[in-house]
Amino acid sequence: MKSLDAQKAAEIHRSTCEGMGLLDSCLALGNMHYVGHGVPKDLSKALSIFETACEKGSSGACNNAGLVWKTSRPDVQADYSRAAEFFHRACNGGHKNGCFNLSALYLQGSSLVPKNMPKALEFSLRSCELGHPYGCANAARMYLLGDGVETDAGKAEELKKKAKKLINS
Repeated sequence: MKSLDAQKAAEIHRSTCEGMGLLDSCLALGNMHYVGHGVPKDLSKALSIFETACEKGSSGACNNAGLVWKTSRPDVQADYSRAAEFFHRACNGGHKNGCFNLSALYLQGSSLVPKNMPKALEFSLRSCELGHPYGCANAARMYLLGDGVETDAGKAEELKKKAKKLINS
C-alpha cells in the first residue's frame, strides 16, 4: 500500500511541478527521484529537476543540486565546483543547509574548491545565523583554535552555547 501511496504522491508532485510550476512540488519530486521513493532512483533526473527549480528560485532545490553534484555516480563524476555554485545560490537564498554545505567544501578543500578557512568561517557563521547548529559548532571551533581567524575564546564560547541551544530546541 505504501508503494502505491508514494507512486500517487509522485504523480501529484509531477503534475503540480510541471503543470503548475509549484517549486515545493518540484523539490519533493526531485527528492523522490534522489532516494527512489515512489519512482525509480535516478540521480540524473533528480539533478535536472533540482537545477530547474533552483533556476526558478527554490533555495532548497539549489542545495539539493549541490548535494547531487558533490556525489560521484556511474554516469557523472562528482564536481565540487558545480556543487559550490549551487550551495552558494542556496545560501544566498537563505538556506541554512546550503551555507553549511558550502562551508564544509571550503573546510575540506579539493582540487576544484581549494581549502579556504576565511570563507569556511564566513559560511559557517552565515549558516549559524540561519539556525544551523553545526555551522555554529564549526565556527566555534575555528575561533577556539584560531583556524582561519584570530583566536577568540569568548566568541568560541558564545557560538558553542548557540549550537547547544539550537540542538536542544
